Amino acid sequence: MRSTPPAVRARALRWALLLAVAVVVLVVVWHLGETAAYAAPVGPEDPEPPIAPTPVPQGVTVDINGINGGPSTSILVLLGITVLSVAPALLLMMSSYTKIFVVLAMTRNALSLPTIPPNPVLAGLALFLSLFIMWPVLVDINTLAVQPYVDGTLTFAQAIDVAQVPLREWMLHYTREEDLALMTRVAGLPNPEDPQTVRCTR
Repeated sequence: MRSTPPAVRARALRWALLLAVAVVVLVVVWHLGETAAYAAPVGPEDPEPPIAPTPVPQGVTVDINGINGGPSTSILVLLGITVLSVAPALLLMMSSYTKIFVVLAMTRNALSLPTIPPNPVLAGLALFLSLFIMWPVLVDINTLAVQPYVDGTLTFAQAIDVAQVPLREWMLHYTREEDLALMTRVAGLPNPEDPQTVRCTR
């Protein structure tokens, strides 16, 4: 059996490739012709009426409330992150946490147990007792300020004004007059006449 010369095989391969390319071109042309034959003519469409421009408010305004009067979700998330970032300072300065932790630490040292219970246990006990003691204040703040603000019946400034009332009353109830007098003297202010006139300096 004789083998086919290489030149003949190369020539046959070229003709096969040319034939395949021609078949592909014919199929594409036939398909385009069929599509063009069945395509329906499209007439011109009527133009859409122009949209009236929305008025642009004059000046720069900052509105933290949503469309329905309630706060937007982004504002609530921002406020939540802010509260979480300052929560340790609020816990130390505006609750009974510090006093309870100091008393528990002194009791532990008085029993000659400097490491039993450890500090995380004392911190947990102080946090639990602080929440237990201040629970009525937190409920009042949530009922009077937080929920009305979320519902949209109060603005942010009004919610702050309403929320500070129960917390302010609780802090003044457990603050000595000598401490208030010391703080006002350091600030260069006259001593307040009564607890209702105590205010924060800005």
